[in-house]
Amino acid sequence: MFIYKPVKTTPLNKKHVAHKSWTITDETAGTIGVVNYSGECSRGEWSVSDTSCANIALERTTSNGYYMREIFDSLYQLYYTDPENFTKSNDGEYLLQQTRNINSSIHAVSIPSNIFGKRLKENSFTMSRAGTTICDDGIGNLRDLNISSSAVYEFKQHNKSDYHIKIDFNDGWKFLNTNPNVKLEFDTRNARLVDYSDGPFTPVGENISFGRHGTGAGVPALGQSGVSSSTYVVLHGSQSIESSSNSVIQIENSTVLGANDRAWNEDFAISLWVNAPESQSRRSSFNGPWEGQGGSGIGTTELRTLKSAASNVITTSRQWSSSNPWELRIFNSNHAKKGRLIFSRGHQTLKTDITSSAINDGNWHHVTLQVATGSMQLWLDGVLQEWTKDDPMVNEAIFDSTTDITIGARPFGNKSREVVGGSGQSMVPPGSNAVQVARTYTYKHKNYIYPFKGSIDSYKIFNKSLTPTEVTSLYRNYRDSNIVGNIFYQHGIAAITDLSGSYKALLNDYTLQFNGTTEHTIHNYQCVVEDEEYNMTFNKSARKNEDKNNPRLKGFATASDFTPYITTIGLFNDQNELLAVSKLANPVKSPTDLDIVFNVQFDT
Repeated sequence: MFIYKPVKTTPLNKKHVAHKSWTITDETAGTIGVVNYSGECSRGEWSVSDTSCANIALERTTSNGYYMREIFDSLYQLYYTDPENFTKSNDGEYLLQQTRNINSSIHAVSIPSNIFGKRLKENSFTMSRAGTTICDDGIGNLRDLNISSSAVYEFKQHNKSDYHIKIDFNDGWKFLNTNPNVKLEFDTRNARLVDYSDGPFTPVGENISFGRHGTGAGVPALGQSGVSSSTYVVLHGSQSIESSSNSVIQIENSTVLGANDRAWNEDFAISLWVNAPESQSRRSSFNGPWEGQGGSGIGTTELRTLKSAASNVITTSRQWSSSNPWELRIFNSNHAKKGRLIFSRGHQTLKTDITSSAINDGNWHHVTLQVATGSMQLWLDGVLQEWTKDDPMVNEAIFDSTTDITIGARPFGNKSREVVGGSGQSMVPPGSNAVQVARTYTYKHKNYIYPFKGSIDSYKIFNKSLTPTEVTSLYRNYRDSNIVGNIFYQHGIAAITDLSGSYKALLNDYTLQFNGTTEHTIHNYQCVVEDEEYNMTFNKSARKNEDKNNPRLKGFATASDFTPYITTIGLFNDQNELLAVSKLANPVKSPTDLDIVFNVQFDT
C-alpha cells in the first residue's frame, strides 16, 4: 500500500436503485421484525393512565399486548381519516387511484424500514396461504385474487371511474356509543359520510342512525366476506313541524350531474341494498297548501298541511319540478300494491312508471334501476322485474336543477313560514290600476316529504348502464371490487380492511413475498499510476533480516529493474484518513514502461 505520493484520481459517481427480494413466513417473521397488528373500533370514555377506570378492562387487546382500540384509531388517523388528503399519510403518489375504505376493524402487517429500505416496490407484495392470495396492484390497493376466480357466480369488477357516486356506509362505526363487544348501540345524529367516487360529492345525513350486519337472517348468503360486521344506514323519518323529524341523506353538489352534465339523459344505473319493514309508518307529508294561524298579518305563521300519499321515497333526483329525472319509491299501505317498488321517470305530461314485486318483508334486497340504450329497467335480486321504452328522452332532456340527490325522502322547501312584509291586498280602491303588494316571508323548518322508514346499504350511481351479468354479480357476490385493503409503500404497511374471517386465518399462517427498494450511490474512481512510480515496498521480505523496521533493503530490492507488485489500494481524504480499501484479487506488477489505470468502485 502506497501513501507517500498522491494518485491522480477522477471521480465518476452515479445513482442506482436496487430491489432485494424477500420471502418471509409467519414462523420467521419475528426474527426480522415483521409484526402483525389487529385493531377494532371502540367508543366510550376511557383512560389508560387511570388505573381505576372500569372501561379499561372492557377493551380487547392483541396477542402482542396492544389495545385494539389504539391500533384502530392510529391507523385510521394516519391513513383513512381523510382518504382524499395525502398529507395525512405522506403517501399521495397514487391517491386518486386508490380506494381507501375502512370498516369497523383492520389488520396491519408492518415491515421494518431496515428490511424494505426506501419503499416497498410496486407490484411485488404477495401474501398467501391455502385458498387465499392477496397482492398489491401497483397503485396502493390490496386485491384478493381468489374473489374473482372462486366466486360461485361470475364476478364483475368495477373501478372508481365507473361511478358518479359511491357510498358504502361503512363509516357507521364512528357513531358507536360504547365498546361494541359490550353493547352494540349507535347514536342517532346528523353526520357527514364518505363518498368513494371521483366526484366532488358529500353525503350529509340528517337524523340518521346505523346498524351492523350480522351473520344470520337477512344477510346475503354469498356476501359474507363483503358484508358481515359492516355497517348500514337506518332511516326513520317522521312527520312533525320540527326540523329534527327529518331522516334523510342529501348528497351535496350532486345537482351538477343533472343541471350541467345532463347525466340523466345518458345511460346510467343505480344500485343499492334495501331493507323495508312490513309497513311504512308515515303515509302523509307536509306538501298540502299553506294555512295561516292567528290571522293573516305580519308576524303570522303559516304551516303546510299534511297530505295523504300512496308511496314513500327511497331515493330521488327531483324536488318539486315537473321534470323527474329518476325516482325510486315504495308503495305504502294506502295503495293496493303495498310493498312494491316503483321506478318513475319523465315529465309531468309524459311520465313512465315501472314496478317490482313486494320487498316489505324485513330482509335485505338488491335493487337496480337504470336507463340503458333507450329503455327503463327495474331489477330486484338479480332478476329483471319490468322494462319499457324510455319515451320521455325522445322529445326533451330530463333534468332538475333545483336540488341535490337525496336518499330517504324528497326535498320540498319548508314546512312553515312567517309573514314579514306586504299585505297581499290592493292599497287603492277597486277599479284603479293598482298593483297588489305581495307578501314576503321568512321560511323555517326544512321539509322532506314521503319519508322512507327502513335501511339502505351499498348505494352506487354508475355513469353507465349495467349488463345483466354485472347486475347479477352485484347481487350474488354483494361486492363490486376485489380490493380488500391498502398498501402504503413508503411506510412498509399493508392494511387489510375487509371483514372476512379468512384474513384473520391468513395472518396466522402465511408466506409473505416482496421487494425492497434501496437507492445506492456508486462511487467510481480512476486512479492513474505512471511508469517508474510506486517502485518500492514496505514488505519485510525486502528488508535486511526481514525486519520491517530496518531501513536497509536487501540487494535484489536495490536493483534498477526491481518492480514490486501492487496488492492493495486505499482511498484517502485530504487529511490522510482512510476512506476505503480494496484488496486486489490478483497482484499487479508496478509499471516501468507505461502508465496503468486502476478503476476503484464502491457503493454507499
